[in-house]
Amino acid sequence: MSGGLNLSHCFRRFGAAILCLSVIVGTGLAAETQVSFAGKTIRVIVPVAPGGGLDLQSRALAPLLQANMPGNPAVVVQNVAGAGGIVAGNLFMREQGPELTILQCHIGHPLYQLLGHDIKYDVRRWHFLGGSKRDFMPILQRAELPYASISEWTQAKSPITWSADTLGSTVENPARIMRLTGVKMKIVSGYPGGTARLLAVLRGEADATPEVLATAKPHLDAGKLKVVGRLIPPQIPGYPDAPYVLRTFPFTEEQKILYGVAEAPWHLQTCWLVREETPKPVIQVLRDAVKRAITSPDYESAMQKVQLGGDYMSPEEIQEKFIKPQLGIPNDLQDKFRKMALAEER
Repeated sequence: MSGGLNLSHCFRRFGAAILCLSVIVGTGLAAETQVSFAGKTIRVIVPVAPGGGLDLQSRALAPLLQANMPGNPAVVVQNVAGAGGIVAGNLFMREQGPELTILQCHIGHPLYQLLGHDIKYDVRRWHFLGGSKRDFMPILQRAELPYASISEWTQAKSPITWSADTLGSTVENPARIMRLTGVKMKIVSGYPGGTARLLAVLRGEADATPEVLATAKPHLDAGKLKVVGRLIPPQIPGYPDAPYVLRTFPFTEEQKILYGVAEAPWHLQTCWLVREETPKPVIQVLRDAVKRAITSPDYESAMQKVQLGGDYMSPEEIQEKFIKPQLGIPNDLQDKFRKMALAEER
């Protein structure tokens, strides 16, 4: 008899627990569905000047974000250029107010934090909403050089000259890691952007540089350049034999981690994010809206017109491929990478 009473008591407690859980879950779902931005203005900070690739991506996203958010808020784009995105990142963290502000991430934001630049943000505290991944990244070389691929650079009698932009940049760092394996390389920096770096190769001022395929295609078709390798794993359409850096050179285990730091920025084309104090229901609504916008035919069409393709990249992928390889490695390896990346060329 007592066993029956105990069993009945257990059932009553179990039923009460299920009811309580249902109320909690229902309340959470209700909170999310009640998020509305009616009458609000959402600001999207773009970390570059108007007209560039990042700017075009945010301007294509803005009306689609508006259409996919409850309450149909106004979405305005503000360009804050300077210091490779640092000015925008610092402004984003400094400003407070009733407006919801979204920051478009610059691929250098985590790297600048690792290098110890003058920043007022911590990328690890940001909530990523989603973005678009980079499909592939070729290494381009002057056609008249005798090397068919980067694997043959180890045979070069003279150093391979690599055109880059600034000290410690996403363009410089892969070459610095390759050099650790014994490849003779000379880095020449100071070129303002991918087009300038590519022109340096075409003019004979440099031998090689990484650059998006769309920019290089006319010169590849004219026989002035050739694809000799790739910075990240995905194969390059039309160039399936172009070797991946990490599988080409005899990296030690430590050097593989350091190359992972150098490679990480190239996985991301762009993404958007909000500050850490943003309420969870708002974050979820924004993530859903960003995903719907990026995967929409309208966004895809807009990106194809400016040759800026790229599949949707989830917040989880951004963390795994973009943030953790740079800021999730041991402190001693961060120090090694920092010293290597900021060493002046002799």
